[in-house]
Amino acid sequence: MPKRKLTSTSHSSNKRRKVKEEFEVPVYVVDLHDGAMIPFIDAIKSRDLPKHNVKMLHYDSHPDLGNIEKKSVHLIQAAKNGEFNKKGIDDLTDIATWITPLVIAGYLNEVIWVCGHWCTQIKKGTYELICGIDKKDGKLKICDADGTNTSHAMENYWEGDEADGKLKNLLYKKRWTLHVIQYSKQGTLSEEQISLIRNVCNNKDWVLDIDEDFFSCNNPYKDSFAACFGLRTFNLMKKIYEIGSPGDVALKRILKKKLFLKSKSDFMKHPLVKSVVGGLKEDGFPGKKLMTDFYTVFNRYFTLPDDVKKQKNYSEGSCRF
Repeated sequence: MPKRKLTSTSHSSNKRRKVKEEFEVPVYVVDLHDGAMIPFIDAIKSRDLPKHNVKMLHYDSHPDLGNIEKKSVHLIQAAKNGEFNKKGIDDLTDIATWITPLVIAGYLNEVIWVCGHWCTQIKKGTYELICGIDKKDGKLKICDADGTNTSHAMENYWEGDEADGKLKNLLYKKRWTLHVIQYSKQGTLSEEQISLIRNVCNNKDWVLDIDEDFFSCNNPYKDSFAACFGLRTFNLMKKIYEIGSPGDVALKRILKKKLFLKSKSDFMKHPLVKSVVGGLKEDGFPGKKLMTDFYTVFNRYFTLPDDVKKQKNYSEGSCRF
């Protein structure tokens, strides 16, 4: 791994002279973002980082704060004693789930997610959270520190992935803080946001993590999705998702179950679809029409022959769905 030598200058209050010392700051480049977890764990083991209370400054268009969906002895072991089976945990994580394992192990206790102006997964603000292992299903879960689970982060991020838990059901609880700060369209941060970063990181042990998609000039979600399904479909999905919970949760389940492969009649009668239609109507949108349009687009795409679908993806851009 490449290392860059940096030089720091410190001042001795006793000798009143400058003491110049050299130290190395390791810089790691990985192809997939979850690969960043491995040098983090290595730094803990080599004692280049302390085992507790590390801060992370996380530049990314995605939070990457999802939870591993499976019950795992590797997570339970980390929650109990802060020790990872490195290969085991590496096999379990992906680009969206590599940070919360570091929290349950006790390594991280504060994360600043710095995102672009287009990022709407979690609203700007500070969230006090608990990470733990659910005693009912053995999975990694998140909840608000006060147990209410009413914060925007809980209702619009973890609940949507069924990664939320009840405080009373969590074992090996680790308290942590999430700060979400957002660049303006002019590419600037407010003085208050800059001050927050300073207060969290100054004179603390912290790690800088940068995903290059942060530097995209465009909205990467919009570009990727629209390349495959069209801009009209992107706007349709955005409108449906904006109704919030529980409608957006129902929509994710519809997509996961691929209910749009049923007949149109069966699709529209399904309880999950009815839930979304109802939520849209409550917000003043034509729910039935929007979900009919949703059905038409995704049924048409997912019933295409594989060779045609592959050619479509190749000509229009990478489709990640």
